[in-house]
Amino acid sequence: MYEGYVQWFFRTFGLPRQLHSDLGRNFNSKLFHELCLLVGTAKTHITAFNPQSDRQSERLVKSVIQMLKAVAQDHPDIWPQRLPTVMAAYRITVHQTTGVTSNMAMLGREVILPATLIARPPEEFHPATVLFVRDLRDDYNLRQQLSYRQMIVSKHKQHFTQKL
Repeated sequence: MYEGYVQWFFRTFGLPRQLHSDLGRNFNSKLFHELCLLVGTAKTHITAFNPQSDRQSERLVKSVIQMLKAVAQDHPDIWPQRLPTVMAAYRITVHQTTGVTSNMAMLGREVILPATLIARPPEEFHPATVLFVRDLRDDYNLRQQLSYRQMIVSKHKQHFTQKL
């Protein structure tokens, strides 16, 4: 676990000034304590069994669970495969409190994801000679068309419901 922090997280995002964690054994080990001392990271802890002490994390978990339920409701056993996509969607969503996406808050920029191509596919048509690329392009176009149709149906439902 610790090698993963050093080799991936710290090298990607830099060393944190502060680490806010639960009271789990992995965050209270002698190794982790000495690592934080070495790099100058201050550690803070949440209060056990007190969700108010860590509202941001609790809100994140609640949102992610709701999103996972939506994408895996027909097949609950596939939620681990859906988690990366759900987290990517969460990170590109503008948050009401901050007014920015998690990507903007963390990275200082937005990221371009394959889902972006579904919402707004490239306007230029590029002929694809590789079968994989052609299938991927056609899949993005189909998803965009289906999303657009669903959006129209949803707007009609909202309009009809408001009239009642």
